[in-house]
Amino acid sequence: MKLSRSAVLFALAITLVSGFMICGTNTADAAATLTVGNASSLPCTGTYSSISAAVAAASSGDTIQVCPGTYPESIGVDKGLIINGANAGTNPNTGIRGAESIISGPGGPGIRIGTTEPVTIDGFTFSGGTGPMIDSYTSGHNPTIIKNIFTGQVNGFFFNEPALFTFEDNYLHDLTDCGGCEGVFIAGNWNGSTGTVASIKDNVWSNLLDTPATNLSNISGTISGNSFSYVAYYCVFLANATNVDVTDNTFDQTINPDITVRTWGAGIRFFTPSAGFGARITGNTFSNNYVGIGVRMGSPTADISGMDVYAHENNFVANTAAGLRHDGLGTFNATCNWWNSASGPTNPGNPGGTGDVVDGTGPVTFTPWQTSSGGACVGPDADNDGITDSADNCPTVANPGQEDADNDDIGDACDTCNDVDGDGVCGNVDNCPTVPNPTQTDTDGDNIGNACDPCPNTPGISCPIATNKDQCKNGGWQTRFRANGTPFKNQGDCVSYTQNGK
Repeated sequence: MKLSRSAVLFALAITLVSGFMICGTNTADAAATLTVGNASSLPCTGTYSSISAAVAAASSGDTIQVCPGTYPESIGVDKGLIINGANAGTNPNTGIRGAESIISGPGGPGIRIGTTEPVTIDGFTFSGGTGPMIDSYTSGHNPTIIKNIFTGQVNGFFFNEPALFTFEDNYLHDLTDCGGCEGVFIAGNWNGSTGTVASIKDNVWSNLLDTPATNLSNISGTISGNSFSYVAYYCVFLANATNVDVTDNTFDQTINPDITVRTWGAGIRFFTPSAGFGARITGNTFSNNYVGIGVRMGSPTADISGMDVYAHENNFVANTAAGLRHDGLGTFNATCNWWNSASGPTNPGNPGGTGDVVDGTGPVTFTPWQTSSGGACVGPDADNDGITDSADNCPTVANPGQEDADNDDIGDACDTCNDVDGDGVCGNVDNCPTVPNPTQTDTDGDNIGNACDPCPNTPGISCPIATNKDQCKNGGWQTRFRANGTPFKNQGDCVSYTQNGK
């Protein structure tokens, strides 16, 4: 079949357009991997000699793979990228790493994120720079910072209002103060339902001898599985409307550079909590710190009244000044913790307690407590009868069955006035302990009160009962009684009783 020239040209045009569309689509969707290497990275080489050059050439969604070596540059990231160092994917706290890709920002930040697109930074060492290691002043940025080492320079991080913030499996050690550095400083914008959500997990901080680890303001999320040792001022600083779960972390040897500030040197420190603040602190270990948990005093004083704040199932061991120091307002719920002693914390409200100190100007509820590390929350049990002192009706005298005959909430074993009949006379002296006899009347003087004495006129409880009519003769009716102890009116009354029981 023959086709006209115009039909052939139209078919060719459609083919070309379709081809361009297919090629164009593939080009747009394909993410590229750009490589970086320089003289320090040989024999590993890359297409670009600097990370900054690769970032400039990359498109959103690309991956930049950096050779091991040293990169003395300050890198601005203005698009969503995955930036991998030589040890991407290898946890510095648990894995074996090879030669490092080292970023040492000369004067500026090592990396500054200037986009809201997701940016991942994985497998680098940041060391030797003079400015912040990573920061962002772009509201709504979304960083994932994982499996990096930060060491040998100032402790500088700052993140302004991130949306999703992930900081996991990093190793931060031997960092120094910059004259106000706050460690991983997040100035979030959590408002109770939207804003900054953070995941800070499985990191290790050590030897920050003059600088804190974190400053977390207005964030929500989780802080878990981290290890902090020899950090100055505080490890986890919770401020403003922050609302987080703090679980399964270890805080050891936190340093207070100035003990006139009572809540420095804290594993966790509360600062100016505001509406929406919450801190659920569980499963952590606080050991050898100046203070385990500190709620600051000052202007304004931290007020946790009505907030979702508690500390349960934590271990407080050998903290120097206090395991928990609450100098704020509102009651701190700190029940069911191990205070390093079965006797509970040292506190005026717990005479005999020898564990870590609970102190401060604010009220703390610490009873019941764990009597062994990680054990059941059974609280103190002074008499070892299996009932915690707070629930025991005889806390110092064993009363395992909790018997309380007079229902006065004082167990029988220790009740010095067990008034079962409620007549106001203690059971140990009551002549009718189970029948009310408030006047204690005892006509026959047999120490059996009239109210319960079947023979109130005859001493003894065994009254002679009339059982046949002959016993009623010759005045016998006067010395005989009915079975209920009542006397007879006359001989006929007695005879009638023996015959018909009336």
